This record gives sequence, structure tokens and C-alpha cells, in this order.
Amino acid sequence: MLLTGLEYPLRGDEGHFIETARFFGTGSIPSALKDYGEITAPLSHILFGLWGRVFGFEPGTLRILSVLLGFVTLVLLYLLYLSVSRGLKYAVTGMLVLFLNPYLTGLSVHVFTDIPQLLTVTLAVTALLDRRPLLLFLSFSLALLARQYTLCFAAAFILWLTMKGGLRERQGGRLLAAVVLATLPLIALLLVWRGPAPPSGLRLWVVDDGRIYRIGFLYTYIMFLAFYALPLLPMARRMLAEKWNAIPAAFLSLGCFLFPVEPSAATVLQTDFSTVGLAHRLLTTVLGSGALFSVIQFLLSWAGFSAVIGFLRRDMEPGNGSKDPALLLTLMTASFLLLMPVSFQVWEKYLMMVQPFFVLRLLLEWREESANSA
Repeated sequence: MLLTGLEYPLRGDEGHFIETARFFGTGSIPSALKDYGEITAPLSHILFGLWGRVFGFEPGTLRILSVLLGFVTLVLLYLLYLSVSRGLKYAVTGMLVLFLNPYLTGLSVHVFTDIPQLLTVTLAVTALLDRRPLLLFLSFSLALLARQYTLCFAAAFILWLTMKGGLRERQGGRLLAAVVLATLPLIALLLVWRGPAPPSGLRLWVVDDGRIYRIGFLYTYIMFLAFYALPLLPMARRMLAEKWNAIPAAFLSLGCFLFPVEPSAATVLQTDFSTVGLAHRLLTTVLGSGALFSVIQFLLSWAGFSAVIGFLRRDMEPGNGSKDPALLLTLMTASFLLLMPVSFQVWEKYLMMVQPFFVLRLLLEWREESANSA
């Protein structure tokens, strides 16, 4: 019955991801690791390959694994939300906000590579907050092997541990060692590939637009980071409205008129898409791509920048201990925004790497503002 419900046409990248799963599942995995036709790290391809080796490589069969991984991810996120927010109301609200993002469901019922990365990062964050070095090493190693850009979270983890005396305890040093050692398997693969991705994948998918850092991608991500967290932004209205957050955010948001939302060169050349995702498509359909859309982009960019600036200012204040999860969540959001413009590609769905942790940070702000107004 489940299989019948998962039998539907291939969507997006599913076709070549299934072929890559078949490549890993029917041959030698060590040999396949040396070169394959993708630019993503190999964990997802190995998982789908092993599943296919046992149960078959039909799309519906592989999607069963996606559903299972998606379910485990949701459970882990809920437990993280409940533990960090310390309130059922906040945890349930946060999960409902996540469910409003269609990518959470969509990525869990298709053969894509995003959910294994989110699952392992969620487990790594949980291990870090619970101060469990071995689990942190194992889960973060897998997260890095799921997607290379997860390295941005290594920077966030290390900063969180080192700022404000986080390494004074022996356990803190073990956690730092776990993060550093977790990067070694990915580094080994990069050395084998002699580059950031397998050679065949680079030739197939990367389009060189002549830029090293794409500032426009930052504006795209900050806009849709706010869009997908829109129901929670009113809960943080006091922080958003503080002048030391709101004024710099307004200034930075003026850049969106210089860097409007647009698909990457790779998207233009390789697909028939003219948008960066579902929300962009919805907004341009309703508002058009003219002045009204630009105003909405400015407002959403302002909300996103104001939130990130406010979180950085508040969480890095003296007295907020190094164990405070709010600082960790803020550093993860900032590191994602700063690193992702290095990528040649931009899609809304990539926000699923960080959106759950940004939503959790907003939940903590809601809890604090509620306590202050009580």
C-alpha cells in the first residue's frame, strides 16, 4: 500500500540520483567513491544504493527509504525542539511552522539528498548540546559526508565551543576534538577527488559564472529564511524593532535592489526554471516581478537581517554562557548565510539545512519575550 502511494513520476533531480544509487548499489562502493556523476558528497547515494541492492531500484521502492529517513528526522527535530525550548507549546508550534515549508514534506517523499544531511546535522546538534563527543563525531562525520557545505556548521560548532570559555572543561576539549576529527573523512575524499567534488560531477553540473562569491545569493537566502519563518516573526517583534537591529538591517536590505532574486547561471542553462523555488514562483505569480515584488523582497530581507543581527548582538553579550543553545543556533544561521554564496547554485530548498535551527532560535526569542511581558 505504501509502495503504491509512492509510485508517481520522477521529479527534478530524482532521475540522475536514482542512477547514481544504482551505480553505488550494483558495484564496489570504494571504487565508486573515487568518481561519480554528482557534486554532492556520497552518503545519500550509498544509503539509497544499499537499499536498492536489497529491495530494488524502482523509484517507489527507493522512496520508502526517503519516508523512513524523513520520519526519523522529524522525531529528532521534535525532541530537539522540546529539549531546547523546554515547553510543549513551543515545540509543537515550531514543528507546525516547519510543516508549512513544502520542502520538508517534498524532500521526504522523493529520492533527494537533503534529508540525510538534515537528519545527521540534527543528531550532531543534539550530541553537542548533550555534550556527547562520540555521538557528535559519528553524526557530524556522516553529515559532512552527506553534503560538503555542512562544513559551515563546523565553524559554528568550533566558535560556540571556544567563545566565552567553552573549552575550560575537559569535556569541552573532547567535543572540539570530535568536531575536528569529524572533518577528516570528507578531507580524505577531497584529496581523492583533487577538488571539492568528484571530477565527473564537476564536469556535468558546475557552470562557471566567473564569480567566487555571489552576494546576490545571500540576499536570496536571507529573504526566504524570513519568508518560511513568517508565522514566528511577530513573536520576536520587540527585538526586530530595536533600533540597533532595525536600522542596520534596513541599510543592508537596500542591497536587494542591486541584487534581486534570480536563478543561477547553472539553473538557466540546465533547466527551464526561471525562479529559485516554490515561494519565489508563488510571489512572482501573485505580485509579478516588478516594483511590488521588490518591496516585498526588501521587507522580508529587513526582517531576516534584523533577526540575525539581533540574535548576534544578544547571544554574544557577556553573561550568556558558552553552553547557551541560542548562541549555537545563531552561529549556525550566520555561518550558513556567509558560506552559501560560495556555491555556484542557489535554491530555496537548500535552506532546509538551516531553517529548522533558525526556527528554533525564534522559538527561544518568543519564550524570552513572553517571560519578560508576564
